[in-house]
Amino acid sequence: MEVVYKDFNILSENQVKYLYEKAGWTTYTKNIKKLLSGIQNSSFVCSAWVNNQMVGLIRVLSDDYTICYIQDLLVMDTHQKQGIGKTLVEIAIKKYANVRQIILTTDETGPCEFYEKIGFKPVKNYGCNTYMIIQNDQ
Repeated sequence: MEVVYKDFNILSENQVKYLYEKAGWTTYTKNIKKLLSGIQNSSFVCSAWVNNQMVGLIRVLSDDYTICYIQDLLVMDTHQKQGIGKTLVEIAIKKYANVRQIILTTDETGPCEFYEKIGFKPVKNYGCNTYMIIQNDQ
């Protein structure tokens, strides 16, 4: 299986919706227009493709100097555990090699072992806490 990685943020609604739903991220697809706007306004987007089908995506928000947030990292359920997510993270980390902090937030059921395996550490290891406000659920 050959995986092609593309760094652009203009993706079709159908491709995005299919990927997010196949990865189990259906909350995001409730308002697909808002999701597409979020992707298009991200600092960096890289997607993974197999046979012209998008099977993975990472999107980043960053000031390019001090901080980089990995907002979304997802791989289609049928293509997980094949190194695609790891490669997407490596591409993003390489792009933001001069940034001091790279942050990734996941829910409690997220693949924490995967993130730790590729170098991420819980913020408590740095003496930090993370807080958030969710303003609406759309």
